Amino acid sequence: MKQTTMHENATQLRSACCSDRGRVRGNNEDNIYFDGQYLDAESDGTEGVLRADFVIPENTSDKGILFAVFDGVGGSQCGEYASYIAAHTADAFRDMILDTISGDDPEMIITSLDMLYADMNIAVFHGSIEYDAYDMGTTAVSLFFYAGRAWCSNVGDSRCYLLRNDTLSRISEDHTTEAALAALGFVGVKPQLTQFVGMDPEEVQMVPSHNSIPFAEGDVFLLCSDGPTDMVKEDRIREILSESDDPAENTAKLVETAIENGGRDNVTVIVIRI
Repeated sequence: MKQTTMHENATQLRSACCSDRGRVRGNNEDNIYFDGQYLDAESDGTEGVLRADFVIPENTSDKGILFAVFDGVGGSQCGEYASYIAAHTADAFRDMILDTISGDDPEMIITSLDMLYADMNIAVFHGSIEYDAYDMGTTAVSLFFYAGRAWCSNVGDSRCYLLRNDTLSRISEDHTTEAALAALGFVGVKPQLTQFVGMDPEEVQMVPSHNSIPFAEGDVFLLCSDGPTDMVKEDRIREILSESDDPAENTAKLVETAIENGGRDNVTVIVIRI
């Protein structure tokens, strides 16, 4: 794991991540992009909690810092390969796309992030043809630290949260049938995805959601698959993130709690503290 040397008075970012198969699933369909590291296609997860510390870029000539979580579409064929392809593509295209950003024009940054998600979508779709798995796909949620802001992008229902001043806010947008099910009176039914990475680009237009927030000292960001959020209520997530200022302790506790509460799905967490 790479680490960036700290400079006096620079804004520091401390991060940790963990991915676990959980109690029920026979394999791990989740993956990560931990600013340069991701899992093999066939993996039970990370070997414990990974840590990385960075200096946040102070000007727009510096490279940004990218984190992401991917969740192979549950129950589909080759979900672990879909999430792996997306993570590999994020790594392969990071330098070519994100590092072409110069200045702090929001429209240009969002266009570049759209290009990244489009590349991931095409790569996973072509993978579905190669593996003869027509419904192969993955969710994706990413956080890009650049130009004094945290740029959150997502497709699907993997989430990004911000804990600020003891208030937990979701800054990603679920792309699911949840609202439609609620309107019809269905309660306790798992919503279906309305978008995912790996859709046929000639038939369906994938539209990532974007949100950018100026970050401040004391902010805590959480990226996760739906394994943790299905098992741990948001009030408890807030408590866990508030119990310690060590991102590795937060990460370990979130994963442990999700597994103790049933661990019905793979559990993947990235915690980032400013």
